This record gives sequence, structure tokens and C-alpha cells, in this order.
Amino acid sequence: MYKRIFLNTISSILNKRVVLFRALLLPSLLLIILNALFIKDFHNLYIAVPFFILSLIVSITIAISTHRILLLQDSKINTWGLFSFEKREYEYFKASLSLMVIVIISAFIGLILFGIPTWILGYILGEQSSSLLLIFLPLAVLIYVCIILSRVSLIFPSIALEKSMGFKESWDKTSEHKVLCFITIVIVPIVFAFGLNFLISNILSFNNLLYYCVNAILGVFTNVLIISALSNTYKYIFEENEEEIEDLSSRMTLKINDFNPIILSFNTKINFANLKEDLKSQYGSLGFTNKVLDEEASFLLEHEENKDTFVSLKEKDNTYIIETLNTQNPDLFILEEEDRI
Repeated sequence: MYKRIFLNTISSILNKRVVLFRALLLPSLLLIILNALFIKDFHNLYIAVPFFILSLIVSITIAISTHRILLLQDSKINTWGLFSFEKREYEYFKASLSLMVIVIISAFIGLILFGIPTWILGYILGEQSSSLLLIFLPLAVLIYVCIILSRVSLIFPSIALEKSMGFKESWDKTSEHKVLCFITIVIVPIVFAFGLNFLISNILSFNNLLYYCVNAILGVFTNVLIISALSNTYKYIFEENEEEIEDLSSRMTLKINDFNPIILSFNTKINFANLKEDLKSQYGSLGFTNKVLDEEASFLLEHEENKDTFVSLKEKDNTYIIETLNTQNPDLFILEEEDRI
């Protein structure tokens, strides 16, 4: 089990190294520049905060690209990476900020859980043992926080694959894999990262500029390694639960005005033609008889009297989009429960 995930963490990066290199090259260079500017002006909040937010956004696109490349056969990522910030990226951004809050709360709880016993032991054992206990306290809190992080972090590959999962579900999914998650998501990447960093710092300590450049590249590789460990742990747990890892973005979706998109099942009978007929039937009785547009992937019905009222249908990027203006939302009779997932 551990050996399998460990080997897959490395082999998945090596097997897709060319795709990863092309997809991550430009965002990684941008991230390195932003981090350099952030370090230079971190004392100036007006400069540091925007650079930090931009760095987080770029890091998110790197993370999502990496998850998708490693987990999906057909990742549907542009050759030179992701450059849009849409719903998926926004959800990842929200989850990242939420995770920061979880870290703060977990650290506070850890300080209480371990701080009180440490203080009592220090009081009982005397001053000589107090210094050792003070070293133990931050280490215990750090391990406690890392355990929490390893349990809730499955949410990130899930978001990258456009699947809905909350922190609670991630916690439940890892309930029988606590040690596994801690070792594969936390311990293994940390050992690799520290080992490489120790090596680089000793070899390149004579040249600050060269050290910074190599260290920045090493930082990107470490991030990819952590994401690979997380992706392969996610894959292992979901395969064990006989759940298929698939790209939901390849599914057809149905979007009506500003409502959340409906992801359609593979065996759905819904298509552009029967959606158009359903809209014509429903809105024809309401006076929408003026057919302004009727093409292969676009359809527009206008009200016979009120030209500012219409209903439209178009197919774009695996999505059927229905929009209405100054009239009621459609009630699609052809949309049945088995059409949704």
C-alpha cells in the first residue's frame, strides 16, 4: 500500500514530465517572479498583500493543472497550462482560504490540548525539564495540525476534477486511512523537500544568485511532489471504494440563466434538438412565435408583441445554455431524474 503510493508519486511525475513541464513552465516562472517581489517588499503591506494574493492565484492554477494531468487520461489542459480563473479555480481559492482558517483553529486547539499538560508537567518536574517540554510543545502542535491537514486535503484533487466534496466528506473518507494520509501526504514530501534543500544549500552556497534560482525551481518541484502525493493518495482511496475517477468537465451540462449548471449523465436522452422542441412547445403558448435564429447550435425565440422578451438556447463548450429575458424560467418536461448525476 505505502510502497505503491510512494512509487506512483514519483512515477506519475516522470511519466508525464513533458506534459507537466509545458503546462507549468509559464505559471511557475510567474510564481518565481512574484515570490521574489513579495520577499523584497514584504514589509510594505500595500505591495506585499497584492503580490501574495496573485501568488496564491498562480499557485492554484499550478495545483489544478498538476492534479488533472496526474489523475486524468485526457486532462483537457492547454499545452502551456491554465490561464482562466473560473468556477473551479474560485472553489479551489475558497478552499485554500478555508484551509488557512482550519490551520489557525487547529493550532489554537493544539496549544490548549498540549499546552496545559506541558505546563503541569513543567511545574511538577521543575525548571530543568521545562526547556525540554517547551521544545516538545511546538512539535506536538505541528504534528497535530499536519494530521488535521492530511485528513481534509482530499478536497483539493476533488475540486480539480470538478467533483463536489467538502472538508467533512474528506474527513469521513480518510477515517480508515489516518496513518496512510499522514505518511504519504505529509511525511514523504517533507523528507524529500528537506533532503533536496539540504543538498542544494551545501552545493550552491558559494553563489547567492544561483542558489536562489535553483531553490526557486526546487520549490516548484516540491509543490508538484506534494500535489502528486496528494493525487495518488486520493486515487488509492477512491479506487479502494470502487469509485471511478473521471473528468466531469467532459460531461454535457445544462445551464439555465444564473442557476447552477446541471451535470447530465452519460445515458441522458437530452440533446439540442429535443431541448429546442421543448422550449418551442412551452413558450409558443405564451406568444413566443417569432423565430429570430434557428441554427445548428443556436436558437432564439422572440415574443410576437414584446421585442424585449425572448428565450434562447445555444450549445457551447459541452454546455446547453438556456437564457430568458423578461419572462418565466423554463420548466423542462424532458429533464428527468436519471438525466442528472
